[in-house]
Amino acid sequence: MGYLHEGHVSLVRRARAENATAAVSIFVNPTQFGPNEDFTTYPRDMDSDLAKLEGAGVDLVLAPPVEEVYPPNFNTHVDVGRIGERLEGEHRAGHFHGVATVVCKLLTIVRPDRAYFGQKDAQQCLVVKRLNEDLNLGAEIVVCPTIRDPDGLALSSRNVYLDAVEREAALSLFRSLQLAKELHQAGETDAAEIRSRIRRLINEQPLAAIDYISVADAENLNELETITDCVILAVEMLSPGKFDIVLSGINEGSNLGMDILVSGTVGAAIQGYYREMHSIAMSVASITNLQYDAAASAAASLVKTIAANKDLPPLFLNVNLPNAGADKIKGASMTRLGPRLYLENVERGTNGRRTHYWIKHNKLTNRPVGEDTDIFAVRNNRIAITALNGVFEPDFESPDLQPLADGVMSALGHTNGVVPI
Repeated sequence: MGYLHEGHVSLVRRARAENATAAVSIFVNPTQFGPNEDFTTYPRDMDSDLAKLEGAGVDLVLAPPVEEVYPPNFNTHVDVGRIGERLEGEHRAGHFHGVATVVCKLLTIVRPDRAYFGQKDAQQCLVVKRLNEDLNLGAEIVVCPTIRDPDGLALSSRNVYLDAVEREAALSLFRSLQLAKELHQAGETDAAEIRSRIRRLINEQPLAAIDYISVADAENLNELETITDCVILAVEMLSPGKFDIVLSGINEGSNLGMDILVSGTVGAAIQGYYREMHSIAMSVASITNLQYDAAASAAASLVKTIAANKDLPPLFLNVNLPNAGADKIKGASMTRLGPRLYLENVERGTNGRRTHYWIKHNKLTNRPVGEDTDIFAVRNNRIAITALNGVFEPDFESPDLQPLADGVMSALGHTNGVVPI
């Protein structure tokens, strides 16, 4: 829409490198602005834009006046369905109708071989892909990486609105994306937990107001609850019949007691166990300054020991480690689930169209725990190994699994094996 920055210019450079001719459209599209949005004040500087485009080697600039794009008798609009109605579309009614309509017109006028869009507007990219495919417009839609300032803020024409304090608040967007990526890479598969952590991070900024937080399928924006599909896909489709053990994790943060009921890490392990495979959910009891070495050694030990014992029935183990180096861990124990409940309260909010309710997990209730529980073990710097078979199959007759715990301690360099309680 103009007021070009380095993000726009990067698209031009790529188009210039991959095509014989590069064309750019500049058009502040009124139909994608809501009644209380910034159409009249949206930054514009055509002379500067044209100079930047000339410097980048653009061959053609399409900058039509509004009355040519939308003449008085104009009455056709493009609706791409659900993909344009959720997330941003839910909070900006009609926005993607306007986007889809003007992009359809521009692609029809120019008829490019390829059209380049920035990943920053991820939902817009999906909308454009959908209309391009559905209407047989014939362009290859190329999505290019987001360009950011050194502090991480994505380049945007609207950044000119921000003062220094507001800019610092806006950085919570980038930090929340980083947090989500780190959580997932660390093994967190519970989408609700990821959303909760992001919400807490953004709420630390008084000037930041949340419209929505979404953990969704990148192709259709369907919301995800637990990210366990990878196990199902691998077991059922990619390598059917070739797995013996599923290891889920290493998760950032413990999964003790009743946490297992809402844990994506445990949920992913369940998918393997119900397919009669040994399954291990592994977590480290911290969300900051994590020490993964002990957990990695413990995981390797458990996998090797279980794989070597062909007589074991399928096991479902929930393993929690204290956040400590191997030399600081005092032992490993076979445990049971301890009592772990949260005080909760419900927050009510609205986006102007719908009412939302958010269940917040607050501090843990102070309940006594037995010395044979997972909670007690981790509190006392011990590794807790809990066989969940009996939780899901009451008639399960567990073999003696203490050698698994002994093997873990040996793998951590404790020559005397497990330290008794």
